[in-house]
Amino acid sequence: MPSILIVESTVCIALGRIGRLELLRQSASEVWMPPAVRDEIGPSVPAWMRVVPAANQARVRVLTRVKTNAPGEREAVNDGPLGGP
Repeated sequence: MPSILIVESTVCIALGRIGRLELLRQSASEVWMPPAVRDEIGPSVPAWMRVVPAANQARVRVLTRVKTNAPGEREAVNDGPLGGP
């Protein structure tokens, strides 16, 4: 069964620093990140990672107003690109 892993910047940066970014690819059939995460980690996103916007932009705006977490975390923990209720 295909699985999707939605990542935020901290894990990408940490794994990239130790040369183990491929662990994400081995953990799921697809690895997605919100655009804000790409902006935080820089333009060198591996081709096997998909940049997919959060489906629930209204929830992202609410989290932005209350200033919780960093932009990438707001999009990733917001049920990510899959949306939510």
